[in-house]
Amino acid sequence: MNHETEKKSSGFPFGTLIGVGTLIVTMIALIPAFLALNKEKPDVYYSYSRQDIKAPVFVDEAKFKTFLKDNNIPSSRIVLQLKNVGNASAEEIKYSMAVPGYIVRYAYTPSKSESPVWVDMPEDRDFGFASTAQSLTQVVKNLATNKVLQFTVGYEPKEKNGNPQIEVYYSGKQAKNVAAISEAPEWNPYRVFILPASILGIGLVITVLWVIVTTLLRRPRIREELAEVLGAFARNLSEIMRPF
Repeated sequence: MNHETEKKSSGFPFGTLIGVGTLIVTMIALIPAFLALNKEKPDVYYSYSRQDIKAPVFVDEAKFKTFLKDNNIPSSRIVLQLKNVGNASAEEIKYSMAVPGYIVRYAYTPSKSESPVWVDMPEDRDFGFASTAQSLTQVVKNLATNKVLQFTVGYEPKEKNGNPQIEVYYSGKQAKNVAAISEAPEWNPYRVFILPASILGIGLVITVLWVIVTTLLRRPRIREELAEVLGAFARNLSEIMRPF
């Protein structure tokens, strides 16, 4: 009997190894999480949309385009929205935009003349319709948290279905793109614990499953039933794979 007990206890403790390994990895992942918990940093998201001015029904399209041109009104525009959802202002946000056409004008909302206290931005400008610029780069500074800055570029398209090329960077990092700026997540200081919590949860699930499986397999009847099921599965598989 002592011999059987020693034989059973001599198996490799995979469950213990998984549990200890999970705790070690979790503790390692917790170190940067705790360090980042009280760290102030910006987190910038952006979204953009394209809008086209269509000729009204029963209005000649050529005449409508001439009207827009004579009044310095671009027929297409790109609306770019920036939002900082971090817990500190974004010291500098640099973004570039290349449009499938020629830029007519651009403007911010709110405008520089409104003197918003939550962002520093360059002066509003009007290129004029004779401009041949197809891209521009802008820099705004000190964008406060939970504020949305809108940047609109009006242009005359030279490609009917062309797409803009937009890049946004802040603090040496690329901003995250979302379909709509309302989808940018709210700031949560405890997001840094998502990775350690996931590691701990997965490790605990694997450990519990391992304990359950090994406990069941120690019973001779269950081992026999499992062997029968696996044997039947192998026989059926071999029948299926047998050539005609």
